[in-house]
Amino acid sequence: MKTTAFVAAFLLLFSCSDNTQTKSKKTIAEVYNAQVNKERLTRDTNEEYVKITVSNSSMIDTLHPNVSSANIALLAYQEMTANEKESIKTIDIELITQENKNASYSYQVDFMKGVENKFKVFNELSSAIINKDFKLLDQKRNSQEVPQAIEGLLEQKLQFLEKNYGELKGYTTFGLAEQNSSVGSAYQFQAYLNFDKRDVPYFFHLFTEQGKDEWVGFSIKN
Repeated sequence: MKTTAFVAAFLLLFSCSDNTQTKSKKTIAEVYNAQVNKERLTRDTNEEYVKITVSNSSMIDTLHPNVSSANIALLAYQEMTANEKESIKTIDIELITQENKNASYSYQVDFMKGVENKFKVFNELSSAIINKDFKLLDQKRNSQEVPQAIEGLLEQKLQFLEKNYGELKGYTTFGLAEQNSSVGSAYQFQAYLNFDKRDVPYFFHLFTEQGKDEWVGFSIKN
């Protein structure tokens, strides 16, 4: 698989589908084509938590559970009411493969609040790709970590992809990871660019530190 990447110091879980005017949310079931069960439960310590069980998904079977579970937790957090975000402390994720293998993860609600702030930046960057606003992507890059402008290269790449796979319709986020390097910690948002004939993976890296909202890594996997 060839990779087009714009990365400096970095070596290279809600879902959206965008066009130039509108944005619509997808559910966990829609993103992963899965059976999803949501429960609001109480631990022995009287702490309330939400448990999301995802099963019967070929997509879940092919992804690393660390990245899919984190994205599912983010999607679940975004579906919570303001009251739930105050009263519920954790989001538990259970993934069940089609071979009936289980993987369980737990995420703090307060942690997801910070991730959601970065997800809003990711949405802005992804919308810029869909709208072909390449200048905005260059304005939002960390020029110290990514000194090379991407406008021209990205425009050429999208022209190539649309020639081969049809019109670019939107994007869908499928994974979330946290990575560390010599320049700090960053969230890696993993998503698909949705073309008429094919979905093409792409990644954005954003510093985890709040207030540092420039991207420090970007790649299209094709």
